[in-house]
Amino acid sequence: MIISTQVFAQAGAKEQEAAKEDNSLGLGFSINYYSKYIWRGIDFYAGDGYFYPSVSWEPFGSGFKVTVAAEVASSWVFNGFTKKPDKYYFDDWSMSSIHKKKKQVNAYAYANQGLDFGAEYSHTFEGIITLGANFWYYYYYNSKYAREMAWTRVESVNAVKKWDTSYFSVGVNVGLDCVPWINPTIAVFYDNYVGYKRAGDYYVQLGISHDFELLKDVITITPSLTAGYYIGRTYGFNNWYIMSLNGTDFDLTPVADGGDDLIWRQHVAPKKGVSDVVPSVTMTVSHGGFSFTSGFFWVIVPAKAWYKGGPVHKFYAQLGVAYNL
Repeated sequence: MIISTQVFAQAGAKEQEAAKEDNSLGLGFSINYYSKYIWRGIDFYAGDGYFYPSVSWEPFGSGFKVTVAAEVASSWVFNGFTKKPDKYYFDDWSMSSIHKKKKQVNAYAYANQGLDFGAEYSHTFEGIITLGANFWYYYYYNSKYAREMAWTRVESVNAVKKWDTSYFSVGVNVGLDCVPWINPTIAVFYDNYVGYKRAGDYYVQLGISHDFELLKDVITITPSLTAGYYIGRTYGFNNWYIMSLNGTDFDLTPVADGGDDLIWRQHVAPKKGVSDVVPSVTMTVSHGGFSFTSGFFWVIVPAKAWYKGGPVHKFYAQLGVAYNL
């Protein structure tokens, strides 16, 4: 039997940390917990949540900010920072978890824990429009060692390799501050998966939001709505396979041409469509240099290309705390 498994795990912690910039040093520290890792409509951690600690610096209120952050799977934390087994694998082909010493580790989440490095710049023109640009590199240090990220070893004309899902993303964004109440924004991202030499993913997101101050400068409620269109060229691939009928050698000559090899192609088309529509509401409580945030997010995946085999509706919650100097 010839079995081929190819997993294109996309990642990255794309949530931007909210922080006030009216401080002298421009240093910001935060940690957030998300009950699920939903990114562009994709359940990236296969049902697992994650912690997102970050440190950022915006020198002299210049609008330029650098950030270092981490994506840490909650199952790894809650199970006592379980050491990675020398070999780990699926219990069966329908599960994404493994068991070691009665502890459960989410394999996809473990494989895609990462470090994020970002540089951003934004400028507001007299409260009329805000323009921004950013560059992020997402380093998934476990992915290139994880068998979940590799093709199964089979006799084929494909090189057997493991997928390093690390990638960089370049983005630009525009905020129309002159439009009252809804604060419309648009952001465009280009992704390049350098780990396995694939590029050309694009993501466009539209958003609206409004802040309601329940207690001035202390408690703010923010309902928002975003919609994203994702062109995932990285998801498309061609695999060529060969199986020898005599079970010994391969002459790369198909049966149709007088040989004894079966050769076939597995083709998967790139994905594209509206990947996520997200109504959400968040609350921020600020005091001194601290801010505490909580939020609830409802993710709707309209395009069949992105929800096929999974649910259309997904939900997650967020809790966080930040401190700015």
